Amino acid sequence: MTDLDNLRDRIAAALYCHRYPREPMWGALAMARGKGMDAERGQTNCVQRIYVPMAQAIIDEFGLTMEECPCVFDCKETRAVGKWEKQ
Repeated sequence: MTDLDNLRDRIAAALYCHRYPREPMWGALAMARGKGMDAERGQTNCVQRIYVPMAQAIIDEFGLTMEECPCVFDCKETRAVGKWEKQ
């Protein structure tokens, strides 16, 4: 899983949890990654069908990419960068 896939799944989980505030974030994140009871039955869940495409549309619209940022302690940190920062 790439950093961009992880970002997409986290955005999808956040959108889902915003719509259904009683749902735990870890459960929504698992559904976005295709895990859980639905995956065991060979079915897609609502997070994969509805919220993952929404999250991908957000990423595409803002031109988000993941870049390594300079770190003081020689660690690999990545951050989301929008197309407006690259200009």
